Amino acid sequence: FTPEELYNYWEARNVNDYFRFGRSPYTDNIYCLVSCSIMRHFIEKAEEDFADGTDLRLRFSHDSGLMPFLSFARVNSFGAVVSDLDEVASYWRCFDIPMACNFQLVFFKGKKKDSPILLKALVNGREAILPFEAVTGPFYSWDDFKAYYMKLVEETEEYLSGYGK
Repeated sequence: FTPEELYNYWEARNVNDYFRFGRSPYTDNIYCLVSCSIMRHFIEKAEEDFADGTDLRLRFSHDSGLMPFLSFARVNSFGAVVSDLDEVASYWRCFDIPMACNFQLVFFKGKKKDSPILLKALVNGREAILPFEAVTGPFYSWDDFKAYYMKLVEETEEYLSGYGK
């Protein structure tokens, strides 16, 4: 295959993944939207872990599970809504989420009881950008994270309750 043929093949696959897993205006986004239950579970379990002192929780998924989750969570540019198909590759690149991929939230808490909890988001070990303001550098407030995503989860759950009716 020529380099142009390989790129064209990748671009078709990339647009297909965007249609299936992303926030495409051409689809109903159902794979992306059902990730709200994962986010709810994530937040609830993190709160339980903070309360009982659990230091580590692992979850595992496939790339086809992580792509819609990152899109729902609007991590990096995966949450972009792109209507011009020629622009999809500028925001959505399926090679950023290979089969062996991961999303991590690393939590930081000071020694004082009332110290705020901060977090750093990582995608495949690289610092990730969340859709709200960081406290400093790549560090986000857990309270801001929880408020932003629980609002999004609740709005999505309400939408999904009427889906297909």
